[in-house]
This record gives sequence, C-alpha cells and structure tokens, in this order.
Amino acid sequence: LAVGLLLWLIISQVSRSSREHDTLDRRIAHLVGGAQWVHDQASLELMSGTQSPERLRGAWMDTRRRVNDLATQASEAAVTARGDVVGELRQLSSALTVLGGAMDTHVDLRLQAHGTDAGAAIAINESAETVNERRHALRAAIAPLAAAGWRVALAPTGSYSPMRKR
Repeated sequence: LAVGLLLWLIISQVSRSSREHDTLDRRIAHLVGGAQWVHDQASLELMSGTQSPERLRGAWMDTRRRVNDLATQASEAAVTARGDVVGELRQLSSALTVLGGAMDTHVDLRLQAHGTDAGAAIAINESAETVNERRHALRAAIAPLAAAGWRVALAPTGSYSPMRKR
C-alpha cells in the first residue's frame, strides 16, 4: 500500500509538472506569435502612411492595446518561467514596450502634421527610423524564443495560431 501511494504521488507530480510546462509552452507560443504579428504586420501598416487620420488613429488604438497586452503577458510569463527563457521573456516584454513607445510617437507626429510642413516631415522621417530600429530590436528578442522551437502559423487575416515544434 505504501509503495502504491508513493508511486501515485510521483506520477501525479510528474503529470502536474507536465501540465504546467504545456501551459507555459502555449503562453510562449502565443507571445511569439503576437510579437511576430507586431513586427511583420502591425508596425508596417501603421508606418505605411496610406491611412486617413481617422483610420490611423483607430488602427493605432487597437494595436497599442495589443502591444501593451503582449508586453504585460511576457512579463507575467517571465515570473513563472525557469532557466534561460526568463531573460528572453523579459527582453521580449521590454522590446514590445519600447517599440510601442516609438510607434506612439510616430503616429502622434503623423496625426499632428499639417500640409507640407518641412519640419514635420523631418520629424516623421526620424520617428520612422526609430520605429525601424525598435522593430529590429523586437526581431532580436523574438529570435531566441523562435530558435528554441516555436513556430507560428499566420492566417491570411493576420491573426496567429501558436504551435510548438515537436
């Protein structure tokens, strides 16, 4: 009976640990997919300059919320993670936050620009360069998580579906 109880305790602990690992795997896959969407699609669409001010404002409000949510989720995941992934998740959270700030400045400048003001055009171009630098930093933060076995299938609509490589 004691051996059976001990065996049950060991098996239940391994099972619980496996479930916790699977949950973290799903969270990280979601974060990698979301960060890739921000890098590959959302940030480029916001910088394209083709939207009307109303569309740009609406797109940025939605994207900003998603970027902030992803940064918060990455930070929360870092608290429960173990090993190298802790630093990688913190880096991802920081890169998302910094990119969000750069995009916020860029969108604000575009919304405030009037006509052919040369000063505004220079400021917008410089902010676009900053956004691109932050996009590269985000790509660098995504890379170690992606190299660790994460892949994301992007649907044509730009939504993402996380999957772990096996």
